[in-house]
Amino acid sequence: EALIVRRILGERPNDGLLGEEGANRESTSGIRWVIDPIDGTTNFVYGVPAYSVSIGVERDGKMIAGVVSDVALKQVYSASLGAGAFLDGRAIQVSKLTDLSTSLMGIGFAYDPNRRDLQARFYDRVMTHIRDVRRMGSAALDLCRVASGQLDGYFEFQLNPWDIAAGGIIVREAGGITRGFHGFTFEDGYVLATPPALSDPMLALIDSYRLI
Repeated sequence: EALIVRRILGERPNDGLLGEEGANRESTSGIRWVIDPIDGTTNFVYGVPAYSVSIGVERDGKMIAGVVSDVALKQVYSASLGAGAFLDGRAIQVSKLTDLSTSLMGIGFAYDPNRRDLQARFYDRVMTHIRDVRRMGSAALDLCRVASGQLDGYFEFQLNPWDIAAGGIIVREAGGITRGFHGFTFEDGYVLATPPALSDPMLALIDSYRLI
């Protein structure tokens, strides 16, 4: 994170910063960079090849660009507002699935055991309504997999801004819909990313089984 911050401020000294490891700086330019230097830290520590560097850019509170580097696969996902989403420069799109019961969803778990217990009970109920889930350990990469059609959706509770800033705009620019990405609290803290046809059915499912 320190390296990323130095590079950003060297080019744009008036921009703001928000980083997982403590970077926090007010903006005088209207631009803020939202940084997750390693998303999927446990995977990184254990040598599991599913972790990323995620950097999003806000202008006056609205996400305008994002980049996620899949370090192990040496792939880069990127997007900018109104210009589409890309994997290594090739345009990507969300899946065209319309049937929730055949969907493959990405999920995640918190570090805190109490939160994991709530998540596990929720996921247990949802599992009967979809094809299956995958838990790969990097929210940023899971969002990119939704954007590229490798997953039909992603949902999790209580994520942080740096987990979803870049991945969120990549999903939206790939034609997907995100919900819960702004203004969420501990009590109402889900994030959801899906193709358009699955957004309302999945949201209804989440609301019907809300545990927190």
